[in-house]
Amino acid sequence: MSKLTTKAVGIGAAAAVAIWFVLVALQGFLSAKGIVIFPADFTLAGQFGDSFGPINTVMALVAAISATAAFFAQREELARVRNDSRDERLSSERRDFEQTFFNLLSLFKDTLNGVTVPNPGQPQPRTGRTAIIYIIEEIGNFSGYSDFTAEVFRRYYDEYRDSLAHYFRIFYHILKFVHNSNVEDKQFYANLLRATLSEPELVIIALNCMYGGGRRKLTPLMEKYAMLHNISSGAAKSWQMNYHFKRAVFANRKVSDWSSSARKSSSPTYSIDF
Repeated sequence: MSKLTTKAVGIGAAAAVAIWFVLVALQGFLSAKGIVIFPADFTLAGQFGDSFGPINTVMALVAAISATAAFFAQREELARVRNDSRDERLSSERRDFEQTFFNLLSLFKDTLNGVTVPNPGQPQPRTGRTAIIYIIEEIGNFSGYSDFTAEVFRRYYDEYRDSLAHYFRIFYHILKFVHNSNVEDKQFYANLLRATLSEPELVIIALNCMYGGGRRKLTPLMEKYAMLHNISSGAAKSWQMNYHFKRAVFANRKVSDWSSSARKSSSPTYSIDF
């Protein structure tokens, strides 16, 4: 729009100047023929001045076109500035989000390494994923089924609360941070968080949603972002996760042998695929 209006203004101005030069040349030619340009009769002089009325009209038109062109050019410039400002703001928000997100991932990794359980007969305790595997195996060994599993989980959670509570809280707040952000592809960042989790971690987090403090707030986020998509079918079935989560938590993938009859099994197994 601005290029067209600028071109129109240029053409109009050139036309006005050309007309003016033609009229001046014409009056010079007439004067050479003895025609008086500025007679003493001021009435005729006034009439001669009125003959420039068309030029005034053209100049007024040029001025109007110039003002219109300036208006549209200014409006386009303001729109461009607003768009640039919006893009810059969104880019800045995304940078700030990603910086915080990856800092939280680093903190989450440190928190995992801080999970510790005793290691009888050894000078050093079990830590990190090794500690989580130990807790899961202990829960599986002592669990019978359903409510008993919940009781055993809570017992071990209380025993290692200092480590596990911090781990669960950091995980929940990272997922909540992604969910409450203004970034467009929230699933992408949830997938990055999910990619950092080993299967033992997926199991212990799922157990926290099933029997612990994550049931009310964490479970809906787990389902929304399919946080158990990478868990093996064996682990999911062993821990009866399909009875506690919507299928969306597994990204709606089909897990074989997930029938209602499994709930009636008298001797469920708790083998875990690591």
